[in-house]
Order: sequence, then structure tokens, then C-alpha cells
Amino acid sequence: MKILCIIPTFNEDIIKLKKIIYESKKYVTEILVIDDGSKIPIKNLDCKILTNKSNYGKGYSIKRGFRYAINQGYDVIVTMDADGEHNPKYIPIFIKKANNLNGLIVGNRSSYRSVWRKFLNEFGKIWVWILIGKKIDFSSGYKLIDLDSLKKLELQSNGFEIDLEIILESYKKKISICTVLLGKFDLIKKSHMHVTDFLKLNIFFDNWIFKNYDLINRHFFIKKFLYLFSFIGKFVNFIFRIIIR
Repeated sequence: MKILCIIPTFNEDIIKLKKIIYESKKYVTEILVIDDGSKIPIKNLDCKILTNKSNYGKGYSIKRGFRYAINQGYDVIVTMDADGEHNPKYIPIFIKKANNLNGLIVGNRSSYRSVWRKFLNEFGKIWVWILIGKKIDFSSGYKLIDLDSLKKLELQSNGFEIDLEIILESYKKKISICTVLLGKFDLIKKSHMHVTDFLKLNIFFDNWIFKNYDLINRHFFIKKFLYLFSFIGKFVNFIFRIIIR
């Protein structure tokens, strides 16, 4: 089984990144690092490197990595973040689960950078659970997907919304979605995500509900509930964006 590990990076610690690559090599066929326009370009790593001309966003890098995986004919694709939050030791757990099913596997975190981040992620999990019926870490970048499932996804996001979009698109395409529980990691304060990015995630979810309402396979009242609160969410999001300008 050919396994590709995609690691998008932007201005991350090169020493930490080298450690992630070293540990991940034990479990995968190839590692692809996509440098999203870092101030100091990534080079001299023991892996394949693609460099974006500018900082186009995480989603842009992930989609570029997916195209590479499809063109190279990889069977399974793993995505990880480059900041050290995702421990490579869990890759075999993803792969073992992938051997028993085809589809998307999402790593559910058991710890977060801060109480605020935990609140935001748990809040988001509730809405994904209402839609899909499973508790899924909607913003987790630690995922595995098989090639056939990947080819079905129609991904549009260029930003942090990509992690949520992969889950929503998998649901839309009736791709199996399951999770693995990730252990605690060394707390990492630094993050490229800001309040505005969480607002973008919220509005992306609300817009997705409106656009794909007829494809939601849930009870009539659950669908109406999602529609109503997505409408409210869009209004609240609009107010917040005015406030934080």
C-alpha cells in the first residue's frame, strides 16, 4: 500500500518540522511538505518539497498535495500539521483502521492549546454532530483518506476551512467517516488561526447548509433546526465582523 503524508507549512520551526519528518518516515511511503510562502523558504529536508509562490492558505496547499497524490497514484493519503500538535506515532492507528474500511478518518484531539480554543472546538463539534450524527473534531488537520474517496471530493476552500470542508464533502458524497482518538500533546501556544478564521469557519458551515440543504439526510425537524440556526449564525457572524473591524 502506497501511503503519502502531506504536511503544509508556513513559517514553522524547521527543527520541529525535521523531527516530524524523521518520525513519520517510519510509517509512510513518501512525505510531501508544501511550503506556503514562508519568509525563509523551506529546503534541505529529507522529503519531497513543493513551494507556493506566495502565502495562498492552508486549503490551497492541501489541495495541491491532493493533486500530487492523485497524479502519483497513492493508495492512502495522510495529512498532518507542521507545528508539532500531531504526533506521527498515531499514523499506524490511522492505517490499521483504514485497512478495515474505505473513507475518511479524522483524528479527534483530547487536548487543546487553551480553554478558549477548547470551547470553540467543542461548540463546532456539536453542530457537526447535529448534521452528521457523529462527534468529529471539525478543525483537526490530522486525517487519512483513501484515493478513491479523495477523487470524489469537490474542494473549493483555500483557507483553514479546508479541514471542515473535507468532512462536509465526505458526508455529501456518502463517504464513510470515522474517528481515532489522539492522545495529549505538548501544549503549543503559537497558532496561525485567529478569531476571524473561526468566524470564517462558522460562515462556511452556514453557507454549506443553505447550499446543500436538499442533500442532508437527517430527520425533517433536524434539517429545519440546522437551517434556522444557520440563518441566525450568518446574522451573528455579520455583527461580529462589524465589531472586530
